[in-house]
Amino acid sequence: MKIIEYIGSVGDYLIPDGWKNGGGLLLEGDRPWDSSYHGCNFRIETGHAAPLCESLPVNLVRSGLDHYDNGPRFKKCRVKIEWVQDGEPSEYSNGWLRHDII
Repeated sequence: MKIIEYIGSVGDYLIPDGWKNGGGLLLEGDRPWDSSYHGCNFRIETGHAAPLCESLPVNLVRSGLDHYDNGPRFKKCRVKIEWVQDGEPSEYSNGWLRHDII
């Protein structure tokens, strides 16, 4: 059995492939509240204001090696993004997870 290692920290910056607004900060995730929603490790800011969806539930799994942008200032890695759904199967995509290390 393969053990899935979720990564990320609140305050990291997630850049999903194909997002026109660039990405968003990771916020604290949700706890499960019923059998159809299993919770999430994080929520990502969407850049929209209420009443639109302000954040989306995600889980992150490392899918690539670390890279450095702008010298040693920013460390990033490729991730597989699980877009957690409520009562429906999750959807998946890829992106970059950036850690500000200075």
